[in-house]
Amino acid sequence: MKVFEYSTFGWKHCPRCAAPLKTRREEGARRRYCACCGRFYYDNPICVTMCAVTRRDSEILLVLRGVEPRRGFWALPGGFMEIGESPGSSARRELAEEAGVKARPGVLLGVFSQKSVTYGSVLVIGYAYEAVRCRPKPGSDVLEAKFFPLGSLPELAFDSNRYFIEKAVERIRLNRE
Repeated sequence: MKVFEYSTFGWKHCPRCAAPLKTRREEGARRRYCACCGRFYYDNPICVTMCAVTRRDSEILLVLRGVEPRRGFWALPGGFMEIGESPGSSARRELAEEAGVKARPGVLLGVFSQKSVTYGSVLVIGYAYEAVRCRPKPGSDVLEAKFFPLGSLPELAFDSNRYFIEKAVERIRLNRE
């Protein structure tokens, strides 16, 4: 296991006692370790929630990213889950923040593990929502928010976007049958 420099494991000192961290083997992997606290620090993925909002079973809501990573690319609305939030409430909060859309609890589409240059790995939890009389408005970290026909999507920012759009389309197809 590699200790990633771009994650919390770029830390040189213990976040609890400020003692210098060492690298030590535990369970077959090299991990950061504080000898003073007797504590290992694990490199875990960051949790992200994402929303596939469809309208009339033929359009999907995308936002034009205004921040890195992938600034200037279209993506499903989403973002980091905060401590104390459930995945569903995180998804609804991100949808409201990024696209100005309020939603009722959605349907879980699935979970997708994705590599991240910034965080090493993110665990993306995707939800499906149906839009009812909504006018998307871009939030502070979004340049634009609008619906696209499912058959005519722009280049997407992340692999997880394609995965959750496919899951949403599959769900629409199954609901029609």
